[in-house]
Amino acid sequence: MTPELREWALGYFRRSEAGGAEEQARRVADGPEATVPLVVGGTVYPSGWPEPAGLEVLQADYPAAVTHDGREYASVMHAYWALFTDDAGWHDRIAAAFRGLDARSLGVEAPRRAGWPAARLGVMAALLRNKFERHPAMAETLLGTGDARLLYSDWASKYWSSSGANWLGRLLELVRSELARSQRP
Repeated sequence: MTPELREWALGYFRRSEAGGAEEQARRVADGPEATVPLVVGGTVYPSGWPEPAGLEVLQADYPAAVTHDGREYASVMHAYWALFTDDAGWHDRIAAAFRGLDARSLGVEAPRRAGWPAARLGVMAALLRNKFERHPAMAETLLGTGDARLLYSDWASKYWSSSGANWLGRLLELVRSELARSQRP
């Protein structure tokens, strides 16, 4: 190797290193890189929820009262599945279910409301917003997830779960960003 070739090679690597640093600075100009994803949900507690609860409060079936159209429901899951049907009898049975998972079991048997596939995402977003507005400690838990991608684990639904579209995880991230924005001066 000649001294000229050696200098050219060293210069090449210096330029590449500097270019890499500039590229990295451009990539993170809008904020830090995302953190490691967090898995939320997917755990059933047949003997009751843990005390104190941690990330469990982010689960749709966690008992936290929500209101929709003036009616109170025991959890997001109770409300979601009660709103799934426009049959008043089914609605009331689902809303009165003992646990969120019981509400889901009843809900899948109920006749589906017309247009539900188009409305369900908006309904779930409204329910989650209400939950975290009404329960500030739970909102703090959600905010405590930082900028982590939230992967929602739900064995019964590819639509809501990270094993499919992860819409519940995405909506939790959206509500988290709305909460963070509302806390800024």
